[in-house]
Amino acid sequence: MINYLHPAIDSLTIRIPSSHYNLIDAFPDVYIVRQQSGDIVDTTQLRKHQIDVGNAHIYLRLMRYPDGSEWLSIALSSKLLEVDYLKGLLYDDIRHIMRKLIPYLKRSNLVEILPNWWQVAKVIDVDIKLDIQIDLDVHRFLSDVVNFEMLPRIYQSRGKIYAVQYGYRAQRATKTPYFKFYDKLKELRSRSKDWFSAVNPVLPAGNIIRIEMNIKNNRAFEQHFGITNDLIDLKHLHPIVIQERILHVVAPVYNSKRINISAIVESSKNQLDLSLYNKFWLAFVVANQRQRFENEYVMDINTIIQEGSQFFPYTKKGRSQFRLWKHRILKRFDDYLSALDIK
Repeated sequence: MINYLHPAIDSLTIRIPSSHYNLIDAFPDVYIVRQQSGDIVDTTQLRKHQIDVGNAHIYLRLMRYPDGSEWLSIALSSKLLEVDYLKGLLYDDIRHIMRKLIPYLKRSNLVEILPNWWQVAKVIDVDIKLDIQIDLDVHRFLSDVVNFEMLPRIYQSRGKIYAVQYGYRAQRATKTPYFKFYDKLKELRSRSKDWFSAVNPVLPAGNIIRIEMNIKNNRAFEQHFGITNDLIDLKHLHPIVIQERILHVVAPVYNSKRINISAIVESSKNQLDLSLYNKFWLAFVVANQRQRFENEYVMDINTIIQEGSQFFPYTKKGRSQFRLWKHRILKRFDDYLSALDIK
């Protein structure tokens, strides 16, 4: 059993130009200096104002660009829906939340948002989502959909995969945006456990795999939906449109039924040379991509190590780096064999 549930927006950031808000004394100097590209220039100035709404939060920032323009940034999440969290946000939900928020901001002496603000507001960093209700084991499902030629980051707990991530959120890819599959119930009960226990949202039976895809900016909206990143254009983002787009983008992964290589890259932290590490795992995969591991097990890790050695300089430091790299790749390989129980 596999059912698609609630295609919608999980979170987004609304930007309002300075022509449509007035700052009040209690909200004077909170801002982020950014380049025109949208990248943060000075992270020491990264500050935000948190507003508690029930058990969830809304975050406000001022963004000041090098050309002198300023925008008020308001970050919203579907956690604001409380028990209906899994339904996600659509255009009408966003307008409803903002109608309640705007008077509060003025009463709290933070900022006055002027009439007709929604006609000029933009949205950025929008996470759209699709939940998949399954009666399968989450680890088995995620193992089947991993396409390891795309070099995913794989996250595990006690040898079980619970998340697979493609790309990096900070990168502003348009054609192939950042997206991930993950065990939604595990995430709620671990990373969001305080919110989860306080709200007790409505959950369907079985396991829930969530696919999230990040639509970063105006160019990405035009590429994937044929609309701009104007807030009012979100009214065209119907659930069926979101579902079709997510499944289209993730199809190269989602249609794959290969067994995954365990933990190709769990994290970039403490890796000797991540690009080199990935390169040889990719070579390892390509050499075996026509083999069905259920029928035949053909891998030559020694060949991969031998070919990899030439990329390390023949110096004391280079040899030391090679030994460390070899140890790590053998450890990954050993973990993979153990996970498949074919050692």
